[in-house]
Amino acid sequence: MSIKKTYKICESVAINSMKQLYFLSFLAFNLSLLNAQEIKNIEAFAAGDQITVKYVIHGLKFNQSLDISLYYSTDSGHTFTGPVTAVTGDVGKDIRNGNHQITWDALKEVPFTKQDLIFDVHGELVEQKIEKSFFVSYVGNTTTYLGLRVGMIGKIGWFIEGRMNLLGFEKSSYNYENGLVKDYDKPGYYQFNGNNGYSALFVGGGVNYQAARDLFVYLGAGYGKENYLYEIDDFSYENDAKTGTTFVKDPDSNEGVEVDAGIIYRFKKLLLTGGAITINFNTINWTAGIGYSF
Repeated sequence: MSIKKTYKICESVAINSMKQLYFLSFLAFNLSLLNAQEIKNIEAFAAGDQITVKYVIHGLKFNQSLDISLYYSTDSGHTFTGPVTAVTGDVGKDIRNGNHQITWDALKEVPFTKQDLIFDVHGELVEQKIEKSFFVSYVGNTTTYLGLRVGMIGKIGWFIEGRMNLLGFEKSSYNYENGLVKDYDKPGYYQFNGNNGYSALFVGGGVNYQAARDLFVYLGAGYGKENYLYEIDDFSYENDAKTGTTFVKDPDSNEGVEVDAGIIYRFKKLLLTGGAITINFNTINWTAGIGYSF
């Protein structure tokens, strides 16, 4: 479906003061696009033998561009001649969103006499196919510093992810309460040895979406835990000999459903990742990563 918009420049402009050639300039835009995509803020003016056309492209997607060409009419728009070739500036292929300008060396191409002109700026939509690619990335934070994410990026992609630390698979036998081990039931006694830290891990996956040419957003979910553990040494009452070690969980620990959201920026093949995570929507932490797409 073709969309046509006409813009009028309400002034006469001289392109050659010696020949006194005047042009009442009209601009028309013909573009086979959806309504959200357009050329706007069109202006035209002349200086010497040259006519300059300024315009703004708005609404193209990151994988779209325009092939721009300029036509003119000397019969009030009934017929058009072109595309003109003595042009420089933002004309031809790969013209994208933003401010643009075409300069036409008019008298070099056409020996005009005094007459009115109508200009037609054509934009043909060129849409590039979005390719998918496999990626692998290190991802982690200060709590889960051993992490790997693999998946596909594209218009809509996916990933699976695992993160943990060195205590990630450790489990607690008791709970910590008011400086003591609650319900300690071993024969003997215990002592805190000062080896404290998080037992943290995440296992899950998610989807990513290409929001711009080199920018992706992602959302993931899975099982996560950030349990703070105290290590105690177990001793025998008989000879005070050490009989083992046990982990005790702090009551402020957190585990359950973890949600992970953030962005991926692509620089050539390099991927830079940053995001935020929450477990049961009780805590907020961050993740960062670096990877490579194939």
